[in-house]
Amino acid sequence: MRIIHIETGKDWRGAQVQVLHTAAGQQALGHEVHLVCPPGSALAQRGKDAGLTVHHRRCRAALFGYDVLQMAALMRRIRPHIVHLHSSHAHNVGGMAAWISRVPAVVLSRRMDTPITVWHHKLKYRFGYDTIIAISQSVKKVLVNAGISEEKISVVRSAIDYSWWSRSGERDRIRHEFGYQDSDTVVAVIAAIEPRKGQELLIRALPRILERAPNVKVLLAGKDDIAQPERALASQLGLTDKVTFAGFRPDVKDVIAAADIISAPSYLEGLGVSIMEAMACGKPVVATTAGGIPESVVDGETGILFEPGDTAGLANAIIRLAVDDSLRSSMGQKGQARAKHSFSVDSLISQTLEIYGALLDRQAILLRGAGPPPPCP
Repeated sequence: MRIIHIETGKDWRGAQVQVLHTAAGQQALGHEVHLVCPPGSALAQRGKDAGLTVHHRRCRAALFGYDVLQMAALMRRIRPHIVHLHSSHAHNVGGMAAWISRVPAVVLSRRMDTPITVWHHKLKYRFGYDTIIAISQSVKKVLVNAGISEEKISVVRSAIDYSWWSRSGERDRIRHEFGYQDSDTVVAVIAAIEPRKGQELLIRALPRILERAPNVKVLLAGKDDIAQPERALASQLGLTDKVTFAGFRPDVKDVIAAADIISAPSYLEGLGVSIMEAMACGKPVVATTAGGIPESVVDGETGILFEPGDTAGLANAIIRLAVDDSLRSSMGQKGQARAKHSFSVDSLISQTLEIYGALLDRQAILLRGAGPPPPCP
């Protein structure tokens, strides 16, 4: 098959990781894969490094018509069997361009479990695709609640490269960089600092945690800025020596290795790729029951779950792990085993190709402008 993937994010985050896994894996199986990204995106560079054919196109609301025509021209030249849209802006521009270009089949991925309530957002989900891939049952539920037929939704969970994540990271280097002692218990959140990720909740829980586990330190690794309210909160509570704002880190595996506990105090979470990565690294997880997190973390086995916004629940979970080395080790080992068997990149690639093939067969459009594709492996 000839496949175009369109992803409009410029940063390197979980969504971009999944696009690269999918595109590179499909190309390795012999499909002709094209990756469309905006100029200067991290995914574009990593795609080139992986040997993918990368095209620079924008999907801008202000220049919608122009960008649609540019995208449509690219599609008419490539003549893909499948266009796979990986973001909201890609849906807007890429969906229209695919319709203009008479692309045989269009797939849309949805990774957010944010409720779709605004009328024009609901309207958008009536057009521009043939099927949706949701990354969790929680995301599927959001789509169904927005009025989308279950028949148009498939669930394919995000994946991680276990063989890479399970290898040891540079724990000592990171702990030395941030001045942690061997006796410190480091709780890390690996996520851009924003309200839905819940870093503020962890900072508010920290005084309660320190009463029982005074050696706990918090490491927040993710994109932020000097004006973040979380920084002001840490200062207000007198916790500046207990909370480290590390900013965006390209060495995420080393940061996870330096931590003793990984936390995801999210209010909204499609699935939580950083949680899966932490489990592959052998780290116990303390996370909320938001979104698709319970589909990754087995409560009481690979980590401890609590309700979103429950400061006491978060504090008690971290205290329980911070004071019990053997429990941390046991949950970390079980999490690593679960990551190995449940979060496979091969499964992500094969399930996605099955959806492509079924869509093409069902619509009986193999000859419309693209020529007949070979059967999916």
